[in-house]
Amino acid sequence: MEGEIKMTAIDNAIQILKRIDIDGKTMQNIIEKLGMNDQMLRQLILSNPQSDTIDLLNEHICLNDKELEKLKS
Repeated sequence: MEGEIKMTAIDNAIQILKRIDIDGKTMQNIIEKLGMNDQMLRQLILSNPQSDTIDLLNEHICLNDKELEKLKS
């Protein structure tokens, strides 16, 4: 019975989030407040193709490099 109640609560939470048309930044904030940031990152990396992870890492590095250049000028 506990598992059924938990799944109902999860389904309700998901429906609420869909109804308010949540954006990525807000979802990230929710994940951080739940203390799930590291776990979410790990799950996403391990469940997606390595090429996607590499592409995102390269994008992250490029954005950081651009920010560093802005700071130097």
